[in-house]
Amino acid sequence: MAADEDIPAKASSGATLSKRLFPDPETPEEKKRWAIRGWAFFDWGKSAFETSVVVAILPAWFVFLFLSANGTSIDFGNLSLTSDVFFAIATSLAALIIAAISPALGLIADRVPIKILMMRWLTYLGAGATILLAIGAFLPASSGWIWLFVMFLLANVGLNGAGVFYNSILPHLGEDEEMDEISNRAFAYGYLGGGILLVLHLGLILGTGSADWALAFAMVTSGLWWFGFALLTFKYVPEPKIENPIEDLTFASATRLAITEMKATFHEVKTFKVLVLYMIAFFFFIDGINSVTSLAGVFGPAVLGISIVGNMIVIVMVQFIAAPAALGFTKFAERTSTKTALTVACVAWIFVIAGALGFAPLELEDHEEYDIQFTWMEYENAEGQYNATISGDAHDISLDEDEQRWGKEWSNIIPIKDATAKDTVGFNYRTSDSEKSNDYWLPVTDDNVARFMGSMEDTRYSASVQGGPLDGAREVG
Repeated sequence: MAADEDIPAKASSGATLSKRLFPDPETPEEKKRWAIRGWAFFDWGKSAFETSVVVAILPAWFVFLFLSANGTSIDFGNLSLTSDVFFAIATSLAALIIAAISPALGLIADRVPIKILMMRWLTYLGAGATILLAIGAFLPASSGWIWLFVMFLLANVGLNGAGVFYNSILPHLGEDEEMDEISNRAFAYGYLGGGILLVLHLGLILGTGSADWALAFAMVTSGLWWFGFALLTFKYVPEPKIENPIEDLTFASATRLAITEMKATFHEVKTFKVLVLYMIAFFFFIDGINSVTSLAGVFGPAVLGISIVGNMIVIVMVQFIAAPAALGFTKFAERTSTKTALTVACVAWIFVIAGALGFAPLELEDHEEYDIQFTWMEYENAEGQYNATISGDAHDISLDEDEQRWGKEWSNIIPIKDATAKDTVGFNYRTSDSEKSNDYWLPVTDDNVARFMGSMEDTRYSASVQGGPLDGAREVG
């Protein structure tokens, strides 16, 4: 009986702890303070998607599945679409969808108290699609990359749509002079919240060697993190009051209202020339930022060849540097002005992006940097010949038909592992699949090396020859 009697006590203790952490504010001051915290917690939650999913893990995972299924690109007529292009298409489509519907939704939200409701629904869409990304880990590569594309598109629609209403709530949280502090606090919450979960994901990915279940777990926890902390937003942030709200608005009447209001707005464009100029400038400003933050993650693995772990380490550093920096810019704006702080940030941003574009893939220099290396070896009582080795990071051959055909044709020279099977396309596979070192070797004659080098133009591999009759020969597919 004693054990049973402890159960209500433990439940009561848990409820008390929850009440202490997230109380029910009573006074106007407490309600305002917790409304600001609740608003900032939404940034804490959604940043898990923006860091772990958009930048750190999903891009490299998407690129890997795409390469495994299609090779380096898919041809549509004269167009050759690579993995990073598809990632950009998903991001752009989501932005265009929200751009098309947000003016109408925004106008309706100005007449009807539905900001929190719309934000809630779009959060469910975004967080739900993020969780469903995990299914891609259990699908074959040929359909897995398509599943990731669709779910990532839907998650972005949810994120961008919820962001429209999230940002519209800011002016209702405090006075004009408080806006900088409230906004930058939310940024700091976001960097910290996304960074904490990313550290946990980094430990998981390192500990499991990027196992499929670990990638799936990272997607699920990112969606739950976003959804869970968004509940605090819905708990503490009240629906902004609207003067003379429209009652009994149906879908049809809401659509008519939106069209009417948009027409009236366009007719007043000439009256508000400064506002129109500001909106155009803001479009380029915010879309430039969003483009970089959305595509930097896929630029790393697709163009620079950065691994998932490498990507995650960089983003972890960014998160924990940016959190105090966001608060620092609040102080800087207080001492100067918001416009000055924004100008300094924009100028710094331009220099950083210009420098980042300089990180194009560097030309390979040393013999050991190439995927496939032919090294001349002299033997006693025998003619010299080349030993062929292949980098562990490059030994997987994709499902692309041309690459499969090429791999099998030259399997007597290089032992490349088939991504569809546990054994190799070639022979003399010297190490286990888990080791992935440079221990794959085959003796090759210089005549075979010369013919092989001539076959590489349309592949994604690089090869180098050191010593012997072909010394210095280099080829990059």
